[in-house]
Amino acid sequence: MRFQLVFLVLMGCSSDVAPVVELEPASADDLKADSVSSLTVVQAKTVLHIIDNTCGDTWCDGDYDFAFKKIVCQPVRNSCTLTTLVTYPAFSDQTPSYYWRSCRMIGVSHYDDLVSGQELTSGFFEDMGACIQKIEGSIPH
Repeated sequence: MRFQLVFLVLMGCSSDVAPVVELEPASADDLKADSVSSLTVVQAKTVLHIIDNTCGDTWCDGDYDFAFKKIVCQPVRNSCTLTTLVTYPAFSDQTPSYYWRSCRMIGVSHYDDLVSGQELTSGFFEDMGACIQKIEGSIPH
C-alpha cells in the first residue's frame, strides 16, 4: 500500500522530461563480467533488493517475472546498467521462456542517485518504470 501511494504521488509530481533509458543486449555472461562500478557490493545488493521489493507493487505486473541480477553504475558514462532475467509467461500453465535484458539509465551513476533511505529516489523510480516498460515491450509474445 505504501508503495502504491508513493507511486501515485510521484506520478503527480513527474516532470515533462522523460527518463533516458536504453535497452541493451544482455546475457548470462554479463553477470560474470568484472565491470567497474561506483557501487560497493553491499550498495549494489541493497539497490537490487529495493528494486525487487518495489517491483511487484508498482511497475511489474501481469505475465512477467523479473529477477534483478546486477547493477553497474559508471560515472564516466553518467549511467547505471541493470541486468535482469525475465520469465514470460510466468504465471500460467504455458511453458515459460527466459530472456536476459539490460537497461542503461542515463543521468544516474552513484548510490545517492538511486536510493534515499530505504526507498528509490524519485528520479530513479521513474527511470525504473521506463526500463521495465522497454523490457516488457522487447519480449516476444
